[in-house]
Amino acid sequence: MAALVLNQSRSLLPNWRAAFFSVAAAVPAFNWTAPSLHSLLELLPPFLLAVPKKKVSHSRKAMRSANKGLKDKQNLVHCPGCGSVKLAHHLCPTCYSTVNRAWKSKAKAEGISIKYFTFGVNMTAHGSAESRLLGNSLPFAAAGSNQQQRLSQPSLIFKASLCSFLLRIPFPPMFLRPTFSRIPARLGRAASTAIRGRAAILQKNPDDVVITYAKRTAMGRAKKGQLKDVPVDELLHALFTASLQDSKLNPAHIGDITVGTCHPPSPLYISRSAALASGIPDYVPISTVNRLCSSGLMAIRNIAHDIQSGEISLGLAVGVESMSMNPRPSPVITDGVAENAQAQDCIEPMGWTSEMVAETYNISRQKQDEYAYISHSRATKAAANGIFAEEILPIELRGTVVSADDTIRSNVTLEGLAALKPVFPDWGTASTTAGNASGVGDGAALCIMTTRERAEKEGMEILGKWVGSGVAGVEPRLMGIGPIVAIPKILNQLGLTKEDIDIYEINEAFASQFAYCVEQLGISIDKVNPNGSSISLTHPLGMTGVRQVVTGLAELRRRNGEILCTSMCIGSGMGAAGIFVNEARSL
Repeated sequence: MAALVLNQSRSLLPNWRAAFFSVAAAVPAFNWTAPSLHSLLELLPPFLLAVPKKKVSHSRKAMRSANKGLKDKQNLVHCPGCGSVKLAHHLCPTCYSTVNRAWKSKAKAEGISIKYFTFGVNMTAHGSAESRLLGNSLPFAAAGSNQQQRLSQPSLIFKASLCSFLLRIPFPPMFLRPTFSRIPARLGRAASTAIRGRAAILQKNPDDVVITYAKRTAMGRAKKGQLKDVPVDELLHALFTASLQDSKLNPAHIGDITVGTCHPPSPLYISRSAALASGIPDYVPISTVNRLCSSGLMAIRNIAHDIQSGEISLGLAVGVESMSMNPRPSPVITDGVAENAQAQDCIEPMGWTSEMVAETYNISRQKQDEYAYISHSRATKAAANGIFAEEILPIELRGTVVSADDTIRSNVTLEGLAALKPVFPDWGTASTTAGNASGVGDGAALCIMTTRERAEKEGMEILGKWVGSGVAGVEPRLMGIGPIVAIPKILNQLGLTKEDIDIYEINEAFASQFAYCVEQLGISIDKVNPNGSSISLTHPLGMTGVRQVVTGLAELRRRNGEILCTSMCIGSGMGAAGIFVNEARSL
């Protein structure tokens, strides 16, 4: 298999008109029967050839002429792959011919037409050059047409210092299937070329980041429930152990682990210890991420970005919190910083932000109780119908199997909610109660993420696809409204509308902010939290972001839906959102 390394030189040789690109090819042996063309495309990136001052053909004839003592002889080097003589900074003709023949043979066997691309370098006003990959659109490629047109979005962009001229360099053949619409991320796809629109998002590509496993533990009430005496390391150890057994994943294949968690002490040491005790090898690294209520979603995002960049091909995204064992300490800022009003707002109790949202946007106590009742009713119905059993992974803790939530209150009524006293009676118009606010709790959740190509090659079931995520800031005193900026941001980024989303999982930190966000976004409540959320289920801070994905993908499978949007507000004044695609068959 050819291993190709593409390096860009920033220097200019005297007899060259352009900055050059060098390709080092090591070709010990060729075995073209096992890999697919998609894997070949990832392993063999497009060759970038530079043009010398006097054009020299990239052929064996040119090599023979150079060997006879022509002026280019000083630029001859030995190919590191095959040892033959070649022009410096040029592709070795021997290696090129071997690869070219292999590509043509593979294409012929699979019935794929060959298309040629061109590399355009255009001079800019500032003396730099912008180079774009040009080529046939996929419909023309499938039909075998020679008509050339620009891709709708440039796939590769390079910049170099060039002289004032337009240069076009021919590419070797590149093979595309009609369903392959993007150059793999590891080849340098620019962020500006992100896929956009519902149809594009639903396409399947080899370099997609997919979720092959998504489960959560049962949740417990903080200080009172079934997990109140279980430390985080013990909870994580049980989750890792059960997940590896249930998914049949070889832990040696894990490239990295990210754990979303908020509360101290020492979350990294605890997470690392739990992973090692679960049989995960010591060479598998681990990290923790804390963005308060979105920490679980940030763990998913971090692993997805690592996979997209090519640093790893498989990782675990985890969310965990024990609010029983590790209660949140009161944040402290210095007097000088606290002189800033917004800085002071960052550390106010979260319940105060709920009251501020209700007061600012006129969210009545009655409306808050009505939304809270919807959540309690849906969670009660889902639990009675065994829906949560499909997403809960039973774990054994101290000789007891924990397999069901103990957080759902099945006897909630509107009258009962209305009778509860406000938590902050001194607020004046206080409307936040224990019944219309999220509960504190304990729990953990986990997703296995990899590339589509690897999942298909290793026979993993693909549950869903990670598409993208977004984070945005709001006024700290109105922390709860974060989703109204985060959701539009990610929808706009991906070219989606709110109608494109089949299910929303919007965290219910408080009924005040949840009601405002749903109504402000103009989303039908029928699409939001169909099985309840944090008001009825509880809100282990670091777990929730992963739990929403586990719950949302499972519900999409039941409905045969396609696109999921998760979102939550974040303490100190932020909001986050993520987009996922369901790819599993109906439950």
